[in-house]
Amino acid sequence: MSNTKKEIVVGKMLNDKQHEDVNELENISFAYDGINLKLELDYKKIFAWTKKMMKMMSNEFLYYIDDVLAAYVGICSFGLKRYC
Repeated sequence: MSNTKKEIVVGKMLNDKQHEDVNELENISFAYDGINLKLELDYKKIFAWTKKMMKMMSNEFLYYIDDVLAAYVGICSFGLKRYC
């Protein structure tokens, strides 16, 4: 039986450590496969001060294996509808 630790983290915003982990995964993906990813991490970090807005329009899914980020999906809406 494997002692591999697997964890899925779900949240509305990335913290600083998660942001670094995603940047590292992006760099590895580019170096290994030549894949350019459009993750909008800088956009999300710059506008994190509007936390209420980011919480309404963002969902972050991170998959860690032995505390190393193995996969990331970030869903972000770039248009908000106002409801009365």
